[in-house]
Amino acid sequence: MEKEKVYVYSAEYAALHNQTELYNESMKRNAACARAIENAFSRRPDKPRDIPGMTKTILNRYGSVRVSWVCANTVQITNDGRYSKNNAEWASRFKIPDGKDRIGMVINLHPAMLDNFIYFTRKEMAMREILAIENCEPNNENEKPADETEEQNGGMNMNQ
Repeated sequence: MEKEKVYVYSAEYAALHNQTELYNESMKRNAACARAIENAFSRRPDKPRDIPGMTKTILNRYGSVRVSWVCANTVQITNDGRYSKNNAEWASRFKIPDGKDRIGMVINLHPAMLDNFIYFTRKEMAMREILAIENCEPNNENEKPADETEEQNGGMNMNQ
């Protein structure tokens, strides 16, 4: 389930199209998402971090689009070569409009920590996508479930 939509246009565009309220609300949620990621890392600094668990919690709260947007924004602004090549390339695909408000949604973490968080975030999003696909209903009404097909073939699964 995706959370509320991320406003992907600039402040100038929002002003021209009477969408300033949408823009401001989205920026507030983006900043809150960034702070939540920071806070997840700052809790109990003496204990090992469960980054996969933190990732799931943040994704459940803010949605994959917003978490991706905020992470990509941070990598784009702060990339000094310490992010993995895969994560830097992934972040570069996001077309985040320039503007002074981008700084408010930067995640203030050491690049190695954020790089690890992004890795697990992308991995979790891929797993969720796979699970969503696996749980889809067949598109074709004439498609029969595997157990019906086996019965018609004398109990043998012909797809093995």
